[in-house]
Formats: sequence, C-alpha cells, structure tokens
Amino acid sequence: MMEDPAMHKPVAVEIRAHAKSLTDTKRMKFISDAAQSGDKATLASLLAAYAYLSGMTPEQANLAQTLAQDRFAPVESAQLAAANKVLERLRTAGSHLVGLYSEICTLRESAPSKTNKAIQKLGT
Repeated sequence: MMEDPAMHKPVAVEIRAHAKSLTDTKRMKFISDAAQSGDKATLASLLAAYAYLSGMTPEQANLAQTLAQDRFAPVESAQLAAANKVLERLRTAGSHLVGLYSEICTLRESAPSKTNKAIQKLGT
C-alpha cells in the first residue's frame, strides 16, 4: 500500500476515475470500505482533488471527509464535533438573547411611554 498518494499521481488519477465510474451507491460503499479498512491512499486521492473529479457531490465529499477524519483522527474528530455543538448552542443562545432584547426594546416604546414623550413635547 502507498504511504503518500501525492507521490503516485497516476494512481490517484486512476482511483478518482474508478470512483467516478461507479454509481452513487457503489461510490459511497467504495469510500466507506476504504475508510473502514484504513486505506489512506484511496481516501487521500479522492479528497485531495475537487469532488467532481471523483464524481462526488459536495455532500458526498463532506461525508467522505467525515469518514476519513473519524477513521484516521478519531480524537480530533470528536473534539471538532463537540466544538461544533458548542458553537451551535452559542448561536441559539445568542438568537434567544437578541429576541429577548428586542422584546425589552418594544416594551420601552410601548403606548404609555410614547404618550409620556408626546406630553413632554407639548410642555416645551
């Protein structure tokens, strides 16, 4: 098995051509099998180039990237997933905070507040 597919570019081209010739279902099985067996050369060949060169959609390429990360960098992959969950929760909390602040601002500009402002203007 090759260690670095970049050193064997013709083989990487052949791997991409093979993947492109497969149906979507067979292509994803090919990628999944490569990840499960630890075939770095195949995954690197597919992921080192634009997805369309292997016949993959962007979604399929993202899935292939995730499979490779999970197989070859499981700790880092888990850390990335946890960090993404934290970011999503922060976005949700931020949206909630903005919504609450908007309600407070609306209350400040309620009818009594507007009435008081209008009365004050009349007095000047």
